[in-house]
Amino acid sequence: MLYSTVVATELLVAEIIPTVLATDIQEYNRLVDVLSFAPILHIDVMDGKFAKPKSINLVQAHWPESSKVHIHLMVDNPAEHIETLVAKQPDVIILHAESSSFSESFTELQSMDIAVHVALLPETRPDDVPELAIADGCLIFGGKLGSYGGEADLSQLDKVETLRAMNPELTLGWDGGANEHNIAKLVSRNIEFINVGSAVQKAKNPQSAYATLVALAE
Repeated sequence: MLYSTVVATELLVAEIIPTVLATDIQEYNRLVDVLSFAPILHIDVMDGKFAKPKSINLVQAHWPESSKVHIHLMVDNPAEHIETLVAKQPDVIILHAESSSFSESFTELQSMDIAVHVALLPETRPDDVPELAIADGCLIFGGKLGSYGGEADLSQLDKVETLRAMNPELTLGWDGGANEHNIAKLVSRNIEFINVGSAVQKAKNPQSAYATLVALAE
């Protein structure tokens, strides 16, 4: 596996990753600055079609040199963004299995020796995505696409067993509604990285809120 967080299947701990979702560059810059304490950032890129609203352009994305980055393409045609994406050199690229050019984009990125994770919307069955057998990771989506502050659909954790059977080496992640009330549940199901939005970004003290979640995930 090209990129890995803590191995939750052995230690039952997870990496907490703040998300950056911004519709304009001013808000993007503010969030990146506010979240600069985090060792890993998750950047959402949306085209306004596959996921609304439309985010900043991928070309505008930047982050601290000290941070590792996951870039999550919530777009209908990821193939259009491959060249720009690769030039940005993120640590992990996340493609949606439901996107129109998913298979070709997945194959192209894997040929470049880049860590590729596959995101699954709630209605998508792991068995219907054969690429998961060779992917580096899977992001289980349990929230509302393109928004902060939703409620986590923990029934999506039922996918974990199927995913582990398909590929025991998958790094498993969660996106959607994670907070101090459900972090322990996510970790108990061997989720290895947990994307967190409003629970950190909308807190009075984002760094303190992040530290609380990190402690709960250990």
